[in-house]
Amino acid sequence: MNKTRRNHYVPRFLSSAFTDDQGILFFVNNHSQKPTIKSSRPNNLFVERDLYRHDGQLIDVSTDVEEKFSKIESRFAPVHQEIMQEVRKGTTPNMDWRKKSRLIAFIVAQWRKTPDQKKRMESTVNDFIARMLESTRQEIENEHGPLSPEILELVDCRAQEEYVRLAQLNEMASLSPNIQSQLKQHILYYLRIRNEKFSFVVGSNPVVWYQEMDRIVPNGRVMDVFLALSSDIALKLTAINRGPRIVDLFDGHSVQKWNERIRDQSLTIAGRSKPLVGSLFRRLN
Repeated sequence: MNKTRRNHYVPRFLSSAFTDDQGILFFVNNHSQKPTIKSSRPNNLFVERDLYRHDGQLIDVSTDVEEKFSKIESRFAPVHQEIMQEVRKGTTPNMDWRKKSRLIAFIVAQWRKTPDQKKRMESTVNDFIARMLESTRQEIENEHGPLSPEILELVDCRAQEEYVRLAQLNEMASLSPNIQSQLKQHILYYLRIRNEKFSFVVGSNPVVWYQEMDRIVPNGRVMDVFLALSSDIALKLTAINRGPRIVDLFDGHSVQKWNERIRDQSLTIAGRSKPLVGSLFRRLN
C-alpha cells in the first residue's frame, strides 16, 4: 500500500483551529533573510516531504513511525474538540484517565516530531546504525571469513533498512515513559481568551516547556507544559494546584507572553490575524 510522503509535523486538526473565518492562516518564517507574511491553508502548512525518512533515503523504513504518530493524533483529535467546546461554554472538561493519557501522548509525540527534534534524532540514529552495522559485519566475517567489497555493500544496505527503522522507533519512544508518568500527576488548567482583539498563534514547534516561577524543579528538569489548542483556547499542565481550572484572559499581556514563547522556539509561526503575526515577527528585530 502506498504511504503518503507529505508529513504534517503539526496535524491539520490543530492548525485548522487557528484559521480566520475563511479558513486561512497567515504565517511567516522566523529565519528567512527576507521575511514576508504569506497566507495558506492548513493542508499546505507545517508539512515536509519525507520527514521521517532517514537522510533522504528512498527505502520505506519510516512507515511504522508515521503510523504511530497518526494513531496518537487520531486518538487525541476528538479530545481536542471536546476540550474546546466545553471550555468555550465555561465548563471544565471531564478529563478521565483515558482522555488525559491521550492528551499527554499527543504532547510528547508532537514535541518529538518537529523538524528540529528530527535533526537531533537523526544524529542518535546515525550513531546507532554505525554500531549495529559494524557488529553485523564482524558476526558474518567470524562465521564466513573475509567478505568481498560487493558482499559487504549488500550486507550494509539490507541491514541498514532494518536498523534505521528500529533506531527511529527506539528514539521516538525513549523519553515517553518518563515524561508521561510525570505529566499524569500534573493538574490541567485552561486559558480562555475573552476579548476578540487577541488570539493565540500556532508554531512549527507548538509545545512550550516551562517552569512556574515559584516552583523548584529537581535537577533542573522543566516539566510544566503549555499548548495552545485554538486561537482562543489553551491549556497548561502544571504540578502547582491553585485557582480555578478555567482562567479567562481579557487583556493582551498574557496572550502576548505565550505567543512570544511559541515564536521564540518555532521556525514558522501562524495565526488568524496578519497584524498579529506581523507584530510578533517585528519584535525579533
